[in-house]
Formats: sequence, C-alpha cells, structure tokens
Amino acid sequence: MPGFLIGNKESFNLENRIYISTCLVGAVAGILALIWDTKPGFSIIPNVAVVIGVVTYGVLYYLSRFKKIFNSFIFFFTTLGFLSVLWVLNEGLTGSIPALYIVFTSIFIGISKTKYQLLLLTVTIANFALLIILENQYYDELIIPYPNVEAKESALLFGYVAAIIAVFLMTSFLKNTYEKEKKKMINENFELQRQNSSKDLFFNIMAHDLRIPFNGILGATELMCNKSSNLTLEEMREFAGLINKSSVNAFELLESLLEWGKIQQGKMNLNPQTINLKDMTIKSVNFFKEECSNKDIKISTLVPGDIDIFADIHIFQTIQRNLINNAIKFTPQGGEICISTEDSNNGKVAVVIHDSGIGMNKEMVKNLFNMGINTNRCGTNGESSTGLGLMICKKLAEKLGGELKVESALNKGSKFTFNVQKNNTSLNISNLRTSEVRH
Repeated sequence: MPGFLIGNKESFNLENRIYISTCLVGAVAGILALIWDTKPGFSIIPNVAVVIGVVTYGVLYYLSRFKKIFNSFIFFFTTLGFLSVLWVLNEGLTGSIPALYIVFTSIFIGISKTKYQLLLLTVTIANFALLIILENQYYDELIIPYPNVEAKESALLFGYVAAIIAVFLMTSFLKNTYEKEKKKMINENFELQRQNSSKDLFFNIMAHDLRIPFNGILGATELMCNKSSNLTLEEMREFAGLINKSSVNAFELLESLLEWGKIQQGKMNLNPQTINLKDMTIKSVNFFKEECSNKDIKISTLVPGDIDIFADIHIFQTIQRNLINNAIKFTPQGGEICISTEDSNNGKVAVVIHDSGIGMNKEMVKNLFNMGINTNRCGTNGESSTGLGLMICKKLAEKLGGELKVESALNKGSKFTFNVQKNNTSLNISNLRTSEVRH
C-alpha cells in the first residue's frame, strides 16, 4: 500500500501501520459490500449496519492515520460487535459472515500485543459460541435469512472472496514488511561489520605500523646517547638521517590516520575552487623530488596547461600525492612514472598515474579496497605501507563526485585513474556528492 494511506515507517511503527491498514481494509470492504448488495432483492437492514460499520472504521482510520490516536480495545470490540450484528442480519452460521468473522478476528488477535492475545482469544471464542447457541435457540426470532437463493449465493461469494482477499493483503503486507526489515537488518549488520573492520585496521596500524618508525627513532637515539663519544661525524649524520626518515614515516602515517578519522566521522568539509591541473600536478611532483632522486625514478608530467578543475585543493592534493607516493614506493630503481589526463564524461577530466613498478596480481587488485582483507606490503626499497592511503584516496575521490579505478598486472606496473569536475561547466558545488563505498 502507498505510504500516504498507511503512513511511513519513520512516523509509525509496524504495529501502528497494521492497525491503520486493518481500519482501511474494513472501511473499503464495507463500501464494496454496499456496492455488491445494491442488486434488487437484497434487504436494506444489513446495508444500514454496513454503513454504520464503514463510518466507524473510517473514523478509526482518520484518528489513527492523521491524529495518531490508537486504541486496540475500541477497534477490537467495534469489529466484534459489527461482525456479530452482521451475523444476525446475514442468515447466521449458514451465511457469509462466519468466514469474515474468523479471518478478521484471527488477524487482529495475531497482530495484537502478546499480553492481550489470550484475553482477546477467549472473548472471541466465547462470543462465537454465544452466537451459535443463540442461533440454535432463537433462530426464527433472531436470525434474518436472505430474501432469496440468488441473494444468499451472491453474499456467500462476496464473503468468501473478501475473506481470501483480506488474508492475502494482510499476509502480503506482513511478508513485505518482514523482507524490508530483514534487508534493513542485513544492511545494518554489513555496516557494523564494515565499521568493525575499519576499527580493526585502525588499531592494527596503531599497534604495528606506527610502532616501526618509533622503534627506529628510539634505537638510533639510544645508540647516540650510549656511544656518542665514540661516534664519528659520518655515523652521527647516518643516525640523524635514520631519525629523520622514521619521523617522516610516523608523520605521514599519523596524517593518514587523521584523514581516515575525518572521513569515517563525516567531518571532512568541501571547499571547492578553480585549480589549474598542470600547476597543481607540478607541485605534487616536486613534493617528492628527493624520493625520486633516491630511487633514480623519472616522472613525466603530460598534463595540458589549459585544463582547470573545480575541486577542493586539500582533497585533490591528498589524492594525487598519495597515488604518486604509492607509485614511487612500488617502482624499482631507475623506473618511470607518467602522469597524464584522459577525456571523461559529464564535464570531467580523468587524472592518470601510470608506473612501471612491480604491479599486482588479480586477487590483490580485487581486494585492494576491501577493509576486511590486508593487502599491504613493503615497497621496492623496503618502504613501509599500510594500505590505508589507497582507501583514503577512494573515499576522497567519491567525495569529489568521481571514482578511483585501478588496472594492474604483476611485474607490469599499475595504472590509477580518478576523475574530477572540469571548471568550464555550469555545475557548482551541489554536484560534488558524498557517495557510500561499495564493497
């Protein structure tokens, strides 16, 4: 049923929506019964009772749906009384009402609160037995038969069809609701598992990867303290370089952890502006000049100078520098890295970082962005890696309204591509969206 008729799940719980649905079904069924019984030969007295029932259910529907007033006992005894009157007015046990009586009372008892079910069941059975006893004792005085065979057959057909439809509608409603709740629970469990995996990764990094650079710092400083008088100037420089390298690694790791924390908490705000893509790329490449020199890696920048993008500078820099750093880390001595662009759809440009490094097998590519699987490994010169940087890049690329793609083959290098919005479009900040990560 449409959400307007029975209310949405944000405003009404399942029990309330079933209550509203039952009121609506009762009113609609009564209206259909009136239309059905307009044939010549039908008694007007049962129709008057049906009109009263329709009005009653209509009022209960209005109060519950639009005023949020629910009273299960009023609804139950109204239904019981209404069905009892129709029982008398429709030839009793041999008429069309017993089927409706059993169906509607069973449905209501089944959906009522557990603590009331025994009471309602007892009242229903007692009332049913009373109707049969009274019918047997005072049939002629109490029961009003159908005026003719045609009317009886028509009423029986309507009654049983209505009972079947009522059962079908209610079971379909309950089944659909159950499926939606089940799907919601599965999604919530999946999200919980994803968050737990994220926390596990976070603590693993804190416990293991963050300890490595500090071990280097502590070891070097301990040697310098204990043997400072015996160390040559060259050895002091070597230890200073080790401390510097370990400090840089620790700082980069802490920066990644802070970025990841902001993303997970949704605290990373966008401040998009016009950026010249070539200028920004040159700055990113120059940032790693020393690392490239140490490994004799050549970086080619094949980015046209006339491309302006519309993006957050900090987020764009974080993505591009992470990918360049990743390429340097897994490219061997004397390798090459090429940064270029490709045309993309919807007014976007694709930034490509292609390296001649060690590459990845299909299994690693498949699990590269899976929080639950550890794909980190050391670089070609033993550089530390957590795998967190690429996950950050993926989320930040989605933050900019794009996506991060990877192509790689073992010993044949890797190609990372992410797209950003060009500035030469009428699109503005509203086009930059935050997307959920798909696993």
